[in-house]
Amino acid sequence: MCLTGTPIVSSPLDVFPLLTMLGKTSYFPANFKTYYTRENYWGTPEPIPERMPDLHRRLNEHVWSRRTKKGVLFDLPPKTRYTQLVDIPDMQRAKAFRDVAAKLKRKGYTQAELQDHAKEFVSQMRHATGILKIDPATDWITTHITGTGRPLIAWCIHTEVIHQLADKLTHTLPHATVRTYYGATSKAERDETVRAFQSGKVDVLIAQITAAGVGLTLTRAQDALFVETEWTPALVTQAEDRIHRITQTSPVTITTLIAQGTLDPVIHKVLTSKATTLDQLTPGSDHHVEANIHTEGASVTRLLATIATTIIDTKGHHQ
Repeated sequence: MCLTGTPIVSSPLDVFPLLTMLGKTSYFPANFKTYYTRENYWGTPEPIPERMPDLHRRLNEHVWSRRTKKGVLFDLPPKTRYTQLVDIPDMQRAKAFRDVAAKLKRKGYTQAELQDHAKEFVSQMRHATGILKIDPATDWITTHITGTGRPLIAWCIHTEVIHQLADKLTHTLPHATVRTYYGATSKAERDETVRAFQSGKVDVLIAQITAAGVGLTLTRAQDALFVETEWTPALVTQAEDRIHRITQTSPVTITTLIAQGTLDPVIHKVLTSKATTLDQLTPGSDHHVEANIHTEGASVTRLLATIATTIIDTKGHHQ
């Protein structure tokens, strides 16, 4: 027997190790991977939508007995998600993406070649996107704390974003206590930080999703802000549920910052696609963490083309 809260994180292939462990592979096509997924342009397996109902049926009939969160935690207060669009000045965006533009210029890729090489720029663009949202996040958090007085969890990805955001908040909220929780935080400090937050000694906890997104109870807060987010719905809902779990008695609000002209629309397009697959395989679960924004046409290739054009033009204008 296997017990898990997340049998499928983002892909049908996630469930195959469980099938092997349980001795259930005989109920599924022998060519499991190629039957349920196909490789995309970059060779990454993607679900075949028309075959997801078949996989869902087989899982229900032969593998699992599911209980959704709503079906178990009847008294849990509601969770509401909001999208906060932030404006990024053109010059600030150009500055954040100038290293990407420089790499593009150095590589000399043509427009046609960009798609083949787009993946090598994703990490760099994701970091720049996080940096661009530090000032808007500072403003949002400052307004929240001064306006409501309620404690807040601010979720981030990059340690540089965490450190810069914490530093800015010490100036805009001089009387508030701001703490951080990320990969390099020692276990003793992690435990003390959680105790301090839950006991009312911390006003803002800036946490890294990969470090604090599972296993913690932070239900003193009823509000969370995603300054940055993950590519996978399950990782986002796990982070959200640090405050939306047993012992929470107040309605929970989740706000996601979105900066247009950055990698954000691409990330949320991916989240939408993965959530659609998960809806077919594990219906009734809470998958739709994507922001309420227009993502049609968003792609890494198009963003790179825009960065190359606008930043070179901007730099040329100022030379």
